[in-house]
Amino acid sequence: MKKYDRVKLKGDALADLNLTSNDEVIIVEFFEETTPNNDTPTKYVKVVDKDLNVHSVGLHEIISSDYGTKVRKVINILKDIEVDGEYMEHILDEVGMSEQMLKQLCNKVGMPFVSYVDFNGDSFNRRFKLIMDEVNEVLLLMANKHQDTWERKIKTHMSNIEIACDTLDIESLTWRLYKDA
Repeated sequence: MKKYDRVKLKGDALADLNLTSNDEVIIVEFFEETTPNNDTPTKYVKVVDKDLNVHSVGLHEIISSDYGTKVRKVINILKDIEVDGEYMEHILDEVGMSEQMLKQLCNKVGMPFVSYVDFNGDSFNRRFKLIMDEVNEVLLLMANKHQDTWERKIKTHMSNIEIACDTLDIESLTWRLYKDA
């Protein structure tokens, strides 16, 4: 099941949303919520009905054509063969989901995902040029203190330097150098 799949609902969701068992909704977002008295997050999806109303529905209340049946079969097969980590990694590679799974697991534990930081390549050189460009702008502002906004501008440049130094942040890689502007 993925975003923009057309699915049907079951259980309380049908009555709550005034839908029949034949009505389809479209999944637009997946999310989790943890209640104060329950440590395990509950999985939900946001769906759009035929009238374009958005609703939050428990993941357990979704019926996807035969998706659920197929997933259950795959899970049972994996349990039956007692798949280990290496085989599971191989399966994820074969279906092209390794990086996506890594991103989701990193997100689940609150760890940032970094696909690869190339300290010898273009990305590092670009960051270094951006940092030096910002430093030059700070030096120019400090030499011309008579400008009434120089302190605020310096803070902006220092923030830009901090962003460019953060290898987890790719925003700075889209910036233009001041001399090129």
